[in-house]
Amino acid sequence: SDAIVLAKLTKGKGVEDLRKMKLIEGVREVLQVSGDRRVLIRLNSRDNRSLEDTVYRELVPMGLEDVEVRVILESVASHPMV
Repeated sequence: SDAIVLAKLTKGKGVEDLRKMKLIEGVREVLQVSGDRRVLIRLNSRDNRSLEDTVYRELVPMGLEDVEVRVILESVASHPMV
C-alpha cells in the first residue's frame, strides 16, 4: 500500500527528529509543508496492516500527533525524482 501521512509534530520535536523518520523501512519522503498539519510523509508497505503498524508503532512514537493517513488508490501521473 502506498500512503500519505499528514500530522503535527509534537511540541519539543524538530527537524532532526523528522530526519530520523526517513530511516524507517517504507518511508520514502518526509516533508515540512504549510497548513495545520505541518508534516507530510510518503510511505509504502506490503499491505494495509503493515502500513498501520509503521504509522502507529513507529512514526507516532517518534513525535507525531493529530495523524491523518490517506491511502493512495491510483497513481495517475508521476515525475522522475530529480
